[in-house]
Amino acid sequence: MRKSENYVLSIMLIAIVVWKSEAYDDDELNNQCVECDNGDCKIFYKGWMFLRDHPKDKTLVHRIPQNTDTYDPLAECVLPGFRIKGNLENFLCFSSPIMGCQPVANKTLITLNKSEKMCSVCLQFCGCNYPGRSSSIVSSQVVLLSMCFIVFLVGI
Repeated sequence: MRKSENYVLSIMLIAIVVWKSEAYDDDELNNQCVECDNGDCKIFYKGWMFLRDHPKDKTLVHRIPQNTDTYDPLAECVLPGFRIKGNLENFLCFSSPIMGCQPVANKTLITLNKSEKMCSVCLQFCGCNYPGRSSSIVSSQVVLLSMCFIVFLVGI
């Protein structure tokens, strides 16, 4: 073989390897929707979040063109117009007024204790407004400020 033929063959092999490593078959992905009890949670915006400790997870969320007609096993927990392409290291949170607050996680992480933690983190991200929740937060802040004021007065 000539040197130029070797060069072309090498480029073709590299292209095939890169293409295969970038192509994901959704049936092989190890991600799953996590069941959470949103209770009376009221969500007013759409968005998604990844954990700072797992920045790779952010790179796996891709926008897809509108009206893309493909099957997505995570459609019930991922915002329309987005798709997870690859296996998550940890979990992501998605929120919208229609679907609620929804974690998506690597299946190997889903256990009872970890699911509860994922749900708790996601509910905080989603900014769930439970009836009566704001008043309990305000009253705890008033108590804390009162204690700080008393400590300040005693210290004088």
